[in-house]
Amino acid sequence: MPYIVSVLMVVKDDRWLDEALWSLVAQTYDSLEVVCLRDGGDGLTVGLNRAARLARSPRYLARLDADDLAYPGRIARQVAYLDANPDVVVCGTWAHRADAHGHLVGTSKPDPAWLPWRNPLIHSSVLMRRDAFETSGGYDETLATCQDFDLWVRLLGMGRVAIIPEPWVIVREHAGQVSRRSWRRRWAQHCIRRRYARI
Repeated sequence: MPYIVSVLMVVKDDRWLDEALWSLVAQTYDSLEVVCLRDGGDGLTVGLNRAARLARSPRYLARLDADDLAYPGRIARQVAYLDANPDVVVCGTWAHRADAHGHLVGTSKPDPAWLPWRNPLIHSSVLMRRDAFETSGGYDETLATCQDFDLWVRLLGMGRVAIIPEPWVIVREHAGQVSRRSWRRRWAQHCIRRRYARI
């Protein structure tokens, strides 16, 4: 019998990988697999699409970055939500923010109404329907950044994007990340908004 959830993970920095994997082992939801690939230099987007092709779940794809953590009930909560809301194609959650040492420093509370103007989905919190992901074409490998935002905007044309207003992941903030406020990211989001201005 196939798994119901496949968690996609692409690893570039493995300092916190063990913690991330243990947070998935500790999930209260049993029918899941983790597809964990090393970033061989092709980039996150190429790796995520490759992981999605290897995933054995025909229903749901989840995300978790190798430096983040999922609370034990996360997957069960999101599967129940998508099962109860067939019009929702992708579901995220709020997130606790932590520093490089794991100390909590705040909570991110995004709003799905931000789409398509801003990215409301915390990538590590996402659970999406596999059929919608494949119909959309997956992540756009021509984009150097904001590939997730581009995917959410395309999925918005196929159904509802939702966020559970509860923190079910811990997102680690550290120096190795690309700044969400960088000019490169802001410009990429602007270009994506122009690309899908018709939505």
